[in-house]
Amino acid sequence: MRSEFNIESDEKEIMEQAAEIAGRIKKPAVLVKRMMDWVYRELDKRPVISVPSAIEVLRTKAGDCNEHATLLVALLRAVRIPARISVGLVYVREKFYYHAWVEAYTGKWITLDPTLNQMPADVTHITLLRGNLDKQVDIVGIIGKLKLEVVDFEYN
Repeated sequence: MRSEFNIESDEKEIMEQAAEIAGRIKKPAVLVKRMMDWVYRELDKRPVISVPSAIEVLRTKAGDCNEHATLLVALLRAVRIPARISVGLVYVREKFYYHAWVEAYTGKWITLDPTLNQMPADVTHITLLRGNLDKQVDIVGIIGKLKLEVVDFEYN
């Protein structure tokens, strides 16, 4: 998949970092896991008020879920693994919050959350849409107006 607005997967810095992380790994699922682990470990988790750019995130190594997802998608695409951003809600500490995570294609689409270090992302993730910022503006008006109720759950 090619670069797109703020997911600069064909930029030299992104490609070099992706190659360094990948090493000699060829199996897509193993490579996806290694990339996600790297983003989880290397990025400082803190709120950022900006439009995420994979290049800037790689340089600053900081951000919230949007920055984590943007960088991971760019790194995966740089090694020719199809990837996309998924946005929606995540259930944490008995509340729903806006969240962004990643889907990667390794023979089938799998979810991964580089902010919470989950592969696959657990069932607390509710996808509202898939796509970059041009698509994400479609849900701005509904976030905060949605009413969800957890009727029941159990832990194993």
